[in-house]
Amino acid sequence: MITIMAMAAAGMLMAAAEANADGVVVRVGQDSGDVIGNDSFALQRAADEVARRAPAGGGTLLIGAGTYTMYDSLHVPAPMTIRGQGEATVLRKCAQVRTKLLQDFDLSEYVMKVENPQGLRVGMGITLKDSAQQSGWECSVRTIVAIKGQDVRLDRRPERDYGLAQGAWAQNSFPLISVRQVNGVVIEDLLTDGNLEENRDIHLDGCRSGGIYFHDVRGCTVRRCIARNVNGDGISWQTTEDMLVEDCQAYGNTGLGLHPGTGSPRTTVRNCRAHHNGQVGLFLCWGVRFSRFENNILEDNPVGISIGHKDADNVFINNQVRRNSRYGVLFRDEVETTAGHRCTFRANVIEDNALGIQIDGVTRGTVLEDNVIRDTRPAAERKQTIAISVGASAEDAHIASGNRIEGEVRSAAHKPATNPSRP
Repeated sequence: MITIMAMAAAGMLMAAAEANADGVVVRVGQDSGDVIGNDSFALQRAADEVARRAPAGGGTLLIGAGTYTMYDSLHVPAPMTIRGQGEATVLRKCAQVRTKLLQDFDLSEYVMKVENPQGLRVGMGITLKDSAQQSGWECSVRTIVAIKGQDVRLDRRPERDYGLAQGAWAQNSFPLISVRQVNGVVIEDLLTDGNLEENRDIHLDGCRSGGIYFHDVRGCTVRRCIARNVNGDGISWQTTEDMLVEDCQAYGNTGLGLHPGTGSPRTTVRNCRAHHNGQVGLFLCWGVRFSRFENNILEDNPVGISIGHKDADNVFINNQVRRNSRYGVLFRDEVETTAGHRCTFRANVIEDNALGIQIDGVTRGTVLEDNVIRDTRPAAERKQTIAISVGASAEDAHIASGNRIEGEVRSAAHKPATNPSRP
């Protein structure tokens, strides 16, 4: 493939896509490329050009080195590969803007009236909230298309009514890369940075956002990416099938590092590291089933791995879960119809947490085999004195003889553990 520098020297750069053996390729860079720029607007122009030339897929967006200021998401409009130059390609969120609304903003409307439009701009991503609707699917993430005085027009109607009596407000939170209802997208070799130091007042959780975010997609891949410093989640995928996340890192996010959920069967997460996040390293949200989590490192979070609502029939193999301040692994407290049944942990190392594995809820069929569960710290510093705790309502937890366990194995229901083996 001809390099950018060689093309420039030969005078071959064009302000359009290049077709070669790899299909349609559009290059965006800060000094040279098919599209030149250093912000989300340049990235969006390049992505739209890929989609125009290859609407059915097969195109590639190449993002050159440098820091790109994100005023809105890079909205992926068609199946494509988005590839950076590793940590040299940084998509960094702009500084926060937040303003109260001056009247109710109803789901039938396009125009909201804001108290202070300063800092807002056309093309900026925006989130609508009020005191009763400020998390999960209750938020609406949109893009500003026009500003006239205090009237701000959005690209789409909101999904809820936001009430003045509930203190409704707008804030410029959004995913840095957003893939919605587009299958077969590949994102690789880049870094997303949520610029937390300038965005501490505008949290948006992973149901609607993330450094890299997918919603209602099939067969997408994230590879060799970093998601850091987001006031929310690092990498989030919601209502997906057959997602692959590999060789990625999520750290310094205020919420969750890696967040599959809202019905995401057949997820694969491997060779990833999630650390120093504010809540959980790997959070299985709702309906993560028949999935595989392998060779990951979940460390220095409050919780390493969290499993809950209908997160059933999953396999965790050869992961390292360590130094999490509350739990290494937590099965959340769910009733029988929604608990995380029949999950298997095999050949994992779960060490130096406050508590190794906590199985809460009416959780059935948990299998623990060939794991190492221990505390390696000096005796005076050890906290993981409880290796495994099986709650009063949990049933049929099989702790196989191949495990190497240090610390207490206890059951609130006083059911004996099955053949626990200690070194």
